[in-house]
Amino acid sequence: NDWTHRPVLEVFTSLSCPPCMSNSEPQVISLYEEYTGTEGVPFTIITFHQTNGGDGSDPLVNQDAKDRYNHYSPVGTPDGEIDGGWIQSNEDYSGSLASAGQRDVKPANLNITQKWEGDQLVITSNIEYLGSSWSPDPTDPLGSGQDLVDGDVLNYELYFFVVEHQVVAYSSEEGAVVTTPFVSRATLGPYGGSLDAGEVIEHRDGWTIFTEQQHPNDGVVSLDPRIVPGNIEIVAVLYDTDDESKSPSGANPKAGVSRVINSAT
Repeated sequence: NDWTHRPVLEVFTSLSCPPCMSNSEPQVISLYEEYTGTEGVPFTIITFHQTNGGDGSDPLVNQDAKDRYNHYSPVGTPDGEIDGGWIQSNEDYSGSLASAGQRDVKPANLNITQKWEGDQLVITSNIEYLGSSWSPDPTDPLGSGQDLVDGDVLNYELYFFVVEHQVVAYSSEEGAVVTTPFVSRATLGPYGGSLDAGEVIEHRDGWTIFTEQQHPNDGVVSLDPRIVPGNIEIVAVLYDTDDESKSPSGANPKAGVSRVINSAT
């Protein structure tokens, strides 16, 4: 589709929040159907559940999700941050992803693998910074020389988001059990560094299934609903720490936070 990268939608939502259940959740469920039904789907999504709205009883809340909410400091839920705040949107997640996917970014290849070893998920990710002025041909002095002149470097942060699909949980707003995708169960990272044009780096980590978690208000609580290992997908997201670009539409961009330049699953 000629997009420059695979953009990311970070959704802040709650199963106890009336506008979330009528706005963000239906959009997320619709995008999940596209995500699972389209080969080579060109976007990734993570939902971070909060205690905002209604009685604040969302069972999918965790401290990592609250920390991510504080990173963007939105006015409330629902809130959609596309490509690290390049656009903020609540009305058209699909259209915002399409806009973000076509924006100029520093070019980087990002790959990730996940493999269960017992109850631990071993995660390996590779970043290759392609470099906008780098030439792999040593006979081309212009490419190599320009790289020396401009110091083409990617300063980055990499996160691994542990996402569970099709989580069955109780919604106090609906008064019933609902099924919701893209649920953030944990956040690993950030891992940071700098890459010269043409350089490759590997990051590895592990994540273990847990039955208790840190709640932002209630301390350590038992996990209910429990994690279904077969529904876990790691989302790797690469941020350019020198990029604070804004959407030309002026749609409420977030200042002072790094923008996404690629993602992978």
